[in-house]
Amino acid sequence: THKGMKAMSEALGVNNTLSKLSIIYNNIGDEGAKMMSEVLKKNKTLMKLCMRICGIENARSAQDNKTLVILDIGYNAMEYENTKTMSEILKVKNTLKELSINLTRSIGKNAKLIFEALKINASLTNLSMVDTNPVSYTHLRAHETSLHLVCRLLLEKKKKKTNKKKKKK
Repeated sequence: THKGMKAMSEALGVNNTLSKLSIIYNNIGDEGAKMMSEVLKKNKTLMKLCMRICGIENARSAQDNKTLVILDIGYNAMEYENTKTMSEILKVKNTLKELSINLTRSIGKNAKLIFEALKINASLTNLSMVDTNPVSYTHLRAHETSLHLVCRLLLEKKKKKTNKKKKKK
């Protein structure tokens, strides 16, 4: 992971065309996030960065970048101190339009930090605050949209067909 992150950082340091980068499910951790932060200081083209489920605990990755418009750092282990860091970034970062961040455990306390920053930030138009505390299947179904319902029903139908074929064999 470290070698891959280093190679990616070097490439992004010289690349002047890449506008979107998604490194979902890559366990880059804080060391990888620091490398990304250094790259983002110099990179002038990256507008969308998704580092969802990457084992990041530090929220400073996008602090010094002037072109980033969309940042997704959801489902990482950022507790109160890192939510506080992100709220401070939001107070001064004027290019960010969309942010996805998780709020673990003390969700009220963490959400309050983000909402305080929104009083100052005039650029953010889309905010997704994911509560990573476990919820029941019934709770998830209560929030199911029609699109999710269609997908779930199609998957259940496919699963039934697969099970029938296995039984016939």
